Amino acid sequence: MPKTERPDAAAAESKLLSNHADDIAFVAGEAPATTLEEFVRQLRLASIVFAGVYIRGSADLDAAANLLAQVGYGGEAQRYVLLTHAADHLRDVGDLTEEYRLAL
Repeated sequence: MPKTERPDAAAAESKLLSNHADDIAFVAGEAPATTLEEFVRQLRLASIVFAGVYIRGSADLDAAANLLAQVGYGGEAQRYVLLTHAADHLRDVGDLTEEYRLAL
């Protein structure tokens, strides 16, 4: 029987922050988040900024923020699922941030 890997929520969180914290911080006008709590706050702010300049994608940032806000309330497997679902919502952050840069 093949061995199944256990979900690693800490690695998923680290990857999420390393992939998206810089872009979200740029849009939020702040230093990159180093904690999930800071990142959630910056996601909510970036969502408002995107909506204010008519860049589609603010709903995805809100959805990711809502998922990430729940990460602290479950076990390892649930945390991993929430983090990976949030990452799915953030897959276009680089493109959205580039669109924002061009709009400035």
